[in-house]
Amino acid sequence: LLFWLAFPVLMASLRVPTAELRSLILLNSLAAGSGGFLFAILLRVLAPTAGGNELPAHGLCAGLAAVAAGCVMYDPMTAMICGAGGAGAGWVIQTALKRYCGWQQGAAAVVLGTAAFVGMLAAGVFGNSENGVRHWDGSTIDGLLYDNPSLLVVQLLAAACVLFWSAVCTWGLMRICCGRGSSI
Repeated sequence: LLFWLAFPVLMASLRVPTAELRSLILLNSLAAGSGGFLFAILLRVLAPTAGGNELPAHGLCAGLAAVAAGCVMYDPMTAMICGAGGAGAGWVIQTALKRYCGWQQGAAAVVLGTAAFVGMLAAGVFGNSENGVRHWDGSTIDGLLYDNPSLLVVQLLAAACVLFWSAVCTWGLMRICCGRGSSI
């Protein structure tokens, strides 16, 4: 709950040129967190054995992670959909890892990482320039739904680079911290 209240304020305090955009960031962050939370609550109602007691908290944080990449590029309803989609994707990946690989540890990290990945792709799909936001060179940030598939390609490449970097660094840190003889 504290993360849900603090994250939008942090996002809105970024160096954004207008007060309207800061307000939109605040509203979209709250809407996305709510979307992830509502997805998790709906999942708990429809499938009570789907997750543990931490599922609503994971959904809320996943919604925030999913909208962070394109917070200023959406309207509030799209932000809520992105939050719910990020929470849903995180839950699917976490469930698959638990069921097929027997992996029980790090559920929150998996949910948040998956939601952030989905959020980066969502910026390439749903992003639009209606709010007056442009790239540093003045070009538009319209996504796939607004006839610009190139942004989705760029976002996919960026998400893959972040995923690769995170995996390599995590593996390296685990090797250093856990030692060579222990299993990771």
